[in-house]
Amino acid sequence: MVEESPDFVTAVRVFRLVRLFKADKYINAFQVLGSVLAENYTLLVATSFYSVLAWFVSAALLFFTEQNNQALGVHFQSIPAALFPTLLMLTGEFPMSDFTVPGRIISGVIAVGAVAIFAVPTAVLGSGFVRAVQQAQQAQFTVDA
Repeated sequence: MVEESPDFVTAVRVFRLVRLFKADKYINAFQVLGSVLAENYTLLVATSFYSVLAWFVSAALLFFTEQNNQALGVHFQSIPAALFPTLLMLTGEFPMSDFTVPGRIISGVIAVGAVAIFAVPTAVLGSGFVRAVQQAQQAQFTVDA
């Protein structure tokens, strides 16, 4: 009697099963990510609060300086309307360039402040991952002179 070769569906199922065996390294990575986020939860919540606060204050400042600037259209006619272009500025996109002089100064401060807004959580997460690697390897990183 001749055995039949597995069909395509069975081959795909075997392939998926093999991939599942390889997924344990990703599961460990997500466990490390979860522990780093849990360990730094309070600090990340605080930086999120200050980021949102900076977003609203920046939108209000740009509204007050640019509300009469007809070159910008309807983008800064109210504080809620100013939130979206301000968010774009905080994330690195500079959507408009026809600001008044006070608006340019505030936009420059927003651009510099945006670096700090993203740098703090990045540094917190980076140091958390270093600590997680140290704990996983049971070793301390030292710098010898």
